[in-house]
Amino acid sequence: MRGDVDLSFTSIGSALLFLQDGRARPIAVSTANRVAQLPDVPAIAEVVPGFDVAVWTGVVAPAGMSSELLAAANRLFGQVLAVPELREHLARVHGAQVVGGRIGGGHA
Repeated sequence: MRGDVDLSFTSIGSALLFLQDGRARPIAVSTANRVAQLPDVPAIAEVVPGFDVAVWTGVVAPAGMSSELLAAANRLFGQVLAVPELREHLARVHGAQVVGGRIGGGHA
C-alpha cells in the first residue's frame, strides 16, 4: 500500500491538508457552488446542473435515552455551537454551516 488514491469524495476539512501539501489535487467540489476555501476549483454543478452533494454531520445517542438527558445535551450543544470562534473555525476550515434543530427529533 503506497497511499495512492484514484478518486475520493470527502469533506473539505479532511482534504485541505492533502491539498495544501500537494499530495492531492482538487478536481471539483460536490456542493452546488464553489467554496470559499477553494475558489478556483469548480463545482460539479457547473457541468452537471443540479448536482449538489453536501456533507451532513449529526449526533446520535442510544435509543431510549431519557428526555431529561436529551434536553441537557440539546442545551449544551446549543451553547457550544453558539460560540462565534467555533462557528468561524467550522466555516473557514471545514466549510461547515452550523444549523440545528431539537435533539431527539430523529429516529432510526
